[in-house]
Amino acid sequence: MTSEHERLVAKLKRCVEEMTPEEFMEGIGQAWQPIATAPVDGTIIKAAIERHLGSHYISMASGFFDSDGNECKAWVYVDGDGCPRCWTDGVCWKINENGVSSAQPEFWKSLDNASASG
Repeated sequence: MTSEHERLVAKLKRCVEEMTPEEFMEGIGQAWQPIATAPVDGTIIKAAIERHLGSHYISMASGFFDSDGNECKAWVYVDGDGCPRCWTDGVCWKINENGVSSAQPEFWKSLDNASASG
């Protein structure tokens, strides 16, 4: 038998999964910005990753190679409540080596803003 708390958590998760990213971010704070505006110079940021609640700290890193052998950059997991399992060894790819889409970071905030508004 599940507890009332577990039922409420499951219901909340279903509600969040049905929200658009914009609705979700509007509900949790104003300091979030689209990931396209995030720094790509190695700065660690707090990220909202699709379908993964919690605190996630990531950074853009270089030195990777795409499937065509071209050097590229990728988001890497630095710290937080757990790296998404679909990220390969802590690296977010559009499609990983198993042919599975990685959950993409959608919004970000600086660490200065992260502590102030969640």
